[in-house]
Amino acid sequence: MNKALFCYGTLQSPEVFGGITGLKLPSTKAVLTDYACFRVHRAEYPGIKPLAGAEVPGLVYQGVSANALKQLDRFEGEMYKRQLMPIKTDEGQAITAWCYVIRAHWLHCLTDEPWHFDTHAEAFIKRFRHNKNI
Repeated sequence: MNKALFCYGTLQSPEVFGGITGLKLPSTKAVLTDYACFRVHRAEYPGIKPLAGAEVPGLVYQGVSANALKQLDRFEGEMYKRQLMPIKTDEGQAITAWCYVIRAHWLHCLTDEPWHFDTHAEAFIKRFRHNKNI
């Protein structure tokens, strides 16, 4: 089973990732090509959809257990499906990693507003801390 997970949204935060999985794992910067990342309508988190020539920056966590993936599946909910995607690490290594992709019948929930971790994740992380009492 593949144990790598590419995260492009709020799961890039070790606090969020660890709060859901109970794991503290090493990560590497990476990019997913031919996809773009947009804010979900009325939400603080993103979804991705195919877009030729676009790139989605993120992190790849290595050593993600089957149990952690089940916990992440519950966290991501029915709007997303986990699928294997080709990723390129910042070191230039091409790998295959799990990635949460918005399901086709939920694409209408994506706005036209690009989503970037540095400018959009803070509000989600604050709410996550409050809800988890971290």
